[in-house]
Amino acid sequence: MVKKTLSEKPISAQASGVLQATEAELPYAVIQYATNNSVLYPIDAIDGTTATLTLPANATHVTFYLAIKDQEEPAFEPVSVANGVDVVDIPANWISYCIGHTVLIKYTANAGGRALESLTLELKVQQIREEHLVVSRPVFAHSKEEEPNTWRLKMQSFTGDETVHIKAWPMIYVGQRLFVTVAGNQMSRRIASDGWRWITSYSFMRLMLITFSGSLCREAGYPDSTTIRLSLPIWG
Repeated sequence: MVKKTLSEKPISAQASGVLQATEAELPYAVIQYATNNSVLYPIDAIDGTTATLTLPANATHVTFYLAIKDQEEPAFEPVSVANGVDVVDIPANWISYCIGHTVLIKYTANAGGRALESLTLELKVQQIREEHLVVSRPVFAHSKEEEPNTWRLKMQSFTGDETVHIKAWPMIYVGQRLFVTVAGNQMSRRIASDGWRWITSYSFMRLMLITFSGSLCREAGYPDSTTIRLSLPIWG
């Protein structure tokens, strides 16, 4: 097998000499780590994965396509594959952006004066399981573990604001959005005024410090000892 590594800026497939394919007759691409070539657990592809193509002899103008089903963004540029190459790398950040979605994968090629197209593979990229997210659970700076796996934050035990430490979760990448919600007994409020923050740099990815107003919580009527849940949905 000869591999093709995707560049940061994949080449468009609109190259001269590409014929218009009229029917799908090449086999599905085969995705490394995908169970039955239909379901991919993202942590299995934490360093990326590959798509193996089945190409006829002397195939030219080979192009690889990947898109999220029923969703326009994020969009992935078609990738021009060099002649003689039949394995295409799919980078980890592409997999990350597809978590929780069904992905459509196909490829095209010219051979024998004909334009050929593969069957379109529908690949389900699963959500990351909780067991792989434990290291990223939010930690409240003033909270105390009073029972095994039970942490309590006593609002009257400190003054000023509270800081929440959040270690980067697996497969986090620049360009994703972080939604943070603090929910308690009597109110639910998003931290940022617009409800979310961009993940803007790799330094931000290593450790995030989120501050919310302790006085706001007290004024809202939280009792001296209360349970506060921090919700962290991640959108691509």
